[in-house]
Formats: sequence, C-alpha cells, structure tokens
Amino acid sequence: MTRITTTATGLVLLLATALLLAPSTAHAEPDLSKINLGSYVTGPKITKNDLKGRFVIVEYWGINCGPCIASIPHITKLAEEYGHSQLVIVANHAQGGSDAQVKEKWESRAKSNYVAVVNGGNLPGTNVRGIPDTFLFAPNGKYLWNGHPNGVEKALKDAMKRYRVPKKEKVEEAAPDPIVTGIEPQYFKRQIEDINEQSRSIDAPLAQLRRASERSSKEEQKAEANAILATVAQFAKSQQDTIDKTIADDPATAYAMTDQAIELFGRDDLATSFTETKSKMESDDALMDRVRSMRKLREVIAEAESIGLTKDAAKANSDRKNTRTLRSIERDLGLIVKTWPETDAAKQAESFRTAWGLNG
Repeated sequence: MTRITTTATGLVLLLATALLLAPSTAHAEPDLSKINLGSYVTGPKITKNDLKGRFVIVEYWGINCGPCIASIPHITKLAEEYGHSQLVIVANHAQGGSDAQVKEKWESRAKSNYVAVVNGGNLPGTNVRGIPDTFLFAPNGKYLWNGHPNGVEKALKDAMKRYRVPKKEKVEEAAPDPIVTGIEPQYFKRQIEDINEQSRSIDAPLAQLRRASERSSKEEQKAEANAILATVAQFAKSQQDTIDKTIADDPATAYAMTDQAIELFGRDDLATSFTETKSKMESDDALMDRVRSMRKLREVIAEAESIGLTKDAAKANSDRKNTRTLRSIERDLGLIVKTWPETDAAKQAESFRTAWGLNG
C-alpha cells in the first residue's frame, strides 16, 4: 500500500490530497449514499442512482502508486465478468493530477472501459491512510468490506451468497421442469417439493435424503431416499452432458448453465463436476473472451429490445426519449468490437451497428 507522499514541489498537492482523504466523521462507517463522485474521467458516466440496487466497489487509487497501477487490469476484468447490471466499480483517483493525466494512466493499463473512473471524489465515513484502498457495498447500500483490491473478488463472491441484486420487472416465467418425477413419496414429499421448486440451493434436502439413505432403520424409507437421489444424480449428469456439448459452440450459455448448476447444488457433492468445469473454462483466456463478449452483447440486445430498436430501428432512433439509451448501446457495441475483436460477438456487434444505424 502506497502512502501519500511528495516532494517540496508537490506540497500543494499533498495538502489537497490530505484534505481529500480525511474522514468526514471520526469512526463513522462508510456511507455510499453520501458519496461525491468528483469529476468524470473515463468509463461509463454514472450518478448516485446508478449505485442503487447493485453491488458497488469504490477504490481509492493514484497515478503515482505502483500497487494501484498494478491492480487496474484485475479490477477491469472484474467489471467485465459481472457486468454493469450486477456490479458498479468506481475508481476514485486520490492523488494530484489533472483529469487528462488520470485518463492517460488508467487507459494505458485497462483492457476495457467498464470501470467508472473519477478524479477527486470522496466517500464519507472512510479513513483512507494509504492507497490502493477498496470498499465493497451490498445492493441495498450496506457497507460490507474494506481492504486491498486483491481481496475484493473473494469478498464480492461471499457477499453474493448473502445478498441478491433486485430483479427488474419482467413477464412471469413458467415454472422449471421438475427434477424428480415418477415417485409417489411416502416419507420425503417436502424434500421433493423443495428440489422441484429450484428457487434456491437444494443441498439441504439432498443432505436430509443422504442421511436417511445411510442411517434409516426402515428399508422402505432408505429405498425412497435412494430413488430420489438417483433421479437427481441423473439430472445432474444430463446437465453436465449438455454443458459439455455446448461449450465449443456457445461458451457463454455453457458458462451460465454451469453457474446455475453450482448455485442449484450448493455444497452437495453433485456440484463438484460443475465447479471443475467452470475452473477449466476460466483457465482458457480465449474461451473466456468469447464468454464475456457474448454475455455483454446479450445485455446490449436486451437493452435494444426494450426500446424497440431490434424491430424498427428508424422509429427507435427518431424517438427523443431513446437518446440516452441509444448512446449507451452505441458505446457498448463499440467496446465489444474494441475489447474482443476476434470474437463472434464482435462481428455481430459490427452488424448490429449497421443494421441499427449506429455507425456514428
């Protein structure tokens, strides 16, 4: 961690930085609702409203801080992976320097443009004595964690197990196909209902079934538990087979299915093959470029559909109410082409720019 130091010629900058980093209230907890976003430098332009209903990371950094510069690729990759719909990252520059200098330094190391970089902002309630220094907040604005940016990814993953990003209103979806069928339960009706609902992890009912299979003194109860467990195991195998067949042609969908399976099976042993698949996918940089680019493209398509751009581009472009959304779509399509130029998503993004009249 780099402390804020300077030479005699930079005394004015030191004093300004010291004032910036001073806590607004002694021993106060960081308060995201009172954040000052400073001056815009690069990345998505955000307001305080953009920080609501999402996980938020605020990182204090500086252009003269070696560890800060080294963490830029990691923090930008994190922004790409989770997308703006789940996570907003604010990189708050906290050393002396013009907006132009900050932009040049950031963009020299960032591989994408998904982090909101600001200059001279402030997060009340913090007591930043050295940089880099990172703060994590839940979608409801609750302060969760503070530390070095190397630890924020684990803190975020842990937080995502406890907090959920509020879902946008959408047409009610049909219930998922049941996992367990063809069994008339005598002992485990509630466990079957919990498994088939698939609204949360099914590791708890599976654990109950496994205990019954191993310890029950009733052979009929053991047999019923084993039959249910066998059905769930077969479902897991079919999901894994589908993922394996999908990876080559559509890794973004395969990756999403893998995440869903890991969440569904939770701590149960059936999750093991899916966690191994995810680790294998994440070790392949080229494949993950395809995953991230296509996932981002699908977000853009959904946004385009929301204003009717995919059905009638001319009408959507002429509607003044769509101006801000159109700018966002145009920017994101350009980012896909620039960040992942060798992917199918980049080729599709180029086609969409032409079809939707967004070539500038």
